[in-house]
Amino acid sequence: MDLIERTIQVSWQHRVLFTDHVFDPANFTLRDNLSRDEQGSPRRALVVVDEALATAQPELSQAIEAYFKANPISATLVCPPMICKGGEQTKASWSSVSEIHAAIDRHHIDRHSYLIAVGGGALLDMA
Repeated sequence: MDLIERTIQVSWQHRVLFTDHVFDPANFTLRDNLSRDEQGSPRRALVVVDEALATAQPELSQAIEAYFKANPISATLVCPPMICKGGEQTKASWSSVSEIHAAIDRHHIDRHSYLIAVGGGALLDMA
């Protein structure tokens, strides 16, 4: 048996940005960090929001839609934000994952698109 072994190094830049009011149309943090496709067109974006956060901030979904309408440069929202149950019970069930997978398929979200999860830890883990 022939064997070739090589050690490789992989470099990956991981950036964490901090901002307030990310979906304020005058806040360009998100817009400026989403890249356009190779032809310069906006990429597709699917936004998933934690149900508890959506309940606590009932205007959030409308704010997200308004943000993408005001800042269409880098990404286009493919549908209104999806509201998904959060909490640890979410990670124990496939129903929320299946909902997100169905939306990804329905809206043709691919590796060049964005899936933006907004909310608590369990939702972020699941999405």
